[in-house]
Amino acid sequence: MSFPHRPVDSAVRPVPSSPQDPAGVVASPTAATPPSDDAFRAAMRRRRGGARSDTFARSELRALSALCAVYGLRLLGLYMVLPVLSLYARGLEGSTPLLTGLSVGVYGFANMLLVLPFGVLSDRVGRKRAIALGLCVFAAGSVLAGATKSIAGLLAGRALQGAGAVSSVVVALVGDVTRPRVRARAMTLLGMSVGLAFMLGVVGGPALAGELGVRSLFLITGALAVGALLLVLAAVPAPRGGGRQAEFEPAAGEIRAALLQPELLKLDAGMFVIHFALTALFVVVPILLDDLLPAYHLWRVYAPVLLVGMAVAVPTMTLAEKTRSVHRVLYGGIVLFGMSFLVLRFLGDGLAGMVAGMGVFVIAFGLLEPTLTTLLTRFTTPQSRGTAAGVFSMSGFLGSFLGGATGGLLLESQGALFLVLAGLALPWLLLSLRMRGLRGVARPEPPRRADIPPGAGAD
Repeated sequence: MSFPHRPVDSAVRPVPSSPQDPAGVVASPTAATPPSDDAFRAAMRRRRGGARSDTFARSELRALSALCAVYGLRLLGLYMVLPVLSLYARGLEGSTPLLTGLSVGVYGFANMLLVLPFGVLSDRVGRKRAIALGLCVFAAGSVLAGATKSIAGLLAGRALQGAGAVSSVVVALVGDVTRPRVRARAMTLLGMSVGLAFMLGVVGGPALAGELGVRSLFLITGALAVGALLLVLAAVPAPRGGGRQAEFEPAAGEIRAALLQPELLKLDAGMFVIHFALTALFVVVPILLDDLLPAYHLWRVYAPVLLVGMAVAVPTMTLAEKTRSVHRVLYGGIVLFGMSFLVLRFLGDGLAGMVAGMGVFVIAFGLLEPTLTTLLTRFTTPQSRGTAAGVFSMSGFLGSFLGGATGGLLLESQGALFLVLAGLALPWLLLSLRMRGLRGVARPEPPRRADIPPGAGAD
């Protein structure tokens, strides 16, 4: 396809673009030679900041880099504390097994309650202001959790951390500052920042706790939040129009469909289960491992488990998307999910059994969470996807809260907890086998908007 010819004076040479001449060519009514298609495209790329329509413009890349750093810094502190939190909470004044579990899960409860209000607030006052407010609240909660000597103070600090529920606002801002053609890629990069923060935090947190103490980890978390706040103020652009976009506005029918559609409810149940199990594990596993090796050596367990798990999960997901067999990954992941807790129940008395069970769980988690997100895009339209993703994320946060509480209640009966978690796999598998439209699902077409928070429910 060629562009319409425009008369150009042959004696006039192309000059750099200007506001009056966006294509970089001076027009004349006596032209003999039109500009070539390649020259026209190059001029339009210069006008857009040097980017082709399917690549990031420089302005997009700068904004996305800053937002990935903000998202990652906030989560890095959370993940540093998570592997040693139950050990720390158990030794505080007034602690009980239930309160120990709640200290891990209460963050998810507060996040679940406030993630949607923060989204509404960002529509009214702007994304940057909402993110800045949330980071201030999060930093205050981190300082409170690090300063307290009682379990009540730790619960209040963790709840305040969760009240700074800005993850969905960051995701929305990524959608505001990127074009639809590159938005799916932007979501992938944001998700990579979550994965990197998780690996660095879970591995580095126990080592730092051994050197500095768990209280210092909370203070470091607060400092990281302040660093993220400075990045927001200095490096993150404010989107035009304040960030409000009509395509983010859910209609009443879309909300009803997201809440009542059977296939989406099954995906929400899956999101609930995997985050229920993940949080329960982070309550009991550090205490079990504490009997086998010092807390500051926990990274020696977490590091190989995470590396092996991701080494298996990532290529498996890639192959499944290419061969249109994501449904098999879902079924297999649920089976591995159940097997991991049977291994922990019957072989978890020694370090080798603990590592094996956790390794199988990490593989299952690495397969299931991206699969559930992929299927969410399969069963929603662009108009309803944002609302469905909000319910999906809240299911994960609710699972985190109840998983922490259940882990605390069964803290002295870990074998029973592992059997409960293994038992969740069977009804989940039966529900998944009854889902319609699973076969032949491959990678979904890029969504038109940034509506699925990477690692939703995990923080």
